[in-house]
Amino acid sequence: MAITLQQLLLDNTPNTSGVHEAMAQYAEHIFEELNGILPLFLGKKHLGSYINLTLPNAAVQSSETLIETLGDLILVYNLRMASFISSVRAQTTPDGEPKLGALLITADHTKTIFQLPWTLDFDDNAKLIQHNRTQAQGEVIPSDTWASLFITEANLATKATAYARLVQRFGSENELPRP
Repeated sequence: MAITLQQLLLDNTPNTSGVHEAMAQYAEHIFEELNGILPLFLGKKHLGSYINLTLPNAAVQSSETLIETLGDLILVYNLRMASFISSVRAQTTPDGEPKLGALLITADHTKTIFQLPWTLDFDDNAKLIQHNRTQAQGEVIPSDTWASLFITEANLATKATAYARLVQRFGSENELPRP
């Protein structure tokens, strides 16, 4: 039976911690189905439904670009909650090589923030063979940064500029829901 994010959202409580757990369960399903990582974004509108997107490489190429993309999504779609998963450089291996991990962060307009990192192990063919939930070591994205993303008041010109950046990062208006 295929697991869907929609079903996991229904099975968990509708608050931020329930959404965070639904995203964690869905991420683990993706790890097992794809033997890899898929950068995902889920947002809950103040008035309305969820939006769910696969983040393009252009949106996750650096932490600065990712934060700007998250801010643009929150602003353009008037989101009260945002959750995303992405790959991250984790601790280094004993031989000094950085190791790939994954990170899920969920935050809302009331300053509630949840972080969940995973350690990931890959085989020689770069297929994910094991994933383990771990504990976050401090704030990956500072809570003040998250809070600032949700309190941005904007006029139509600012929203239009943010939407234009999203179109550029996603490659086309067809890749985004209508604002």
